[in-house]
Amino acid sequence: MSGIFWTSDDNTFVDDSGRAGSLKVSDVVATSSRAGTTIKQIITPRVKAHVRGHFGCATMAGAELEDDGGVGTAGSHWEQRIYEGELMDAVAGANTPTGHAALTSLTLSLLEDSGW
Repeated sequence: MSGIFWTSDDNTFVDDSGRAGSLKVSDVVATSSRAGTTIKQIITPRVKAHVRGHFGCATMAGAELEDDGGVGTAGSHWEQRIYEGELMDAVAGANTPTGHAALTSLTLSLLEDSGW
């Protein structure tokens, strides 16, 4: 997977060569349910490899996305309870001792998977 750019018209992604529809949402985001809550996870190859290595769990599906907050938060940021202090968590470092967020290899993995 070399690039994943969203086209909202047909719920597909465009790869970095401009081919529309080459990746479906299900190639990038998995949805499941846990304790009555819908859980979304980024499942791109490098993100999946990162979380499996970081947590030492070869069966992890991917990195969870935030399930709380409004439209601009839920499903758009890393899950804060897991990735607190990460640049792409919902509060971007507000709860860290320094007040600064860290750009971690998790976000770098997603950027690489998405062609950045």
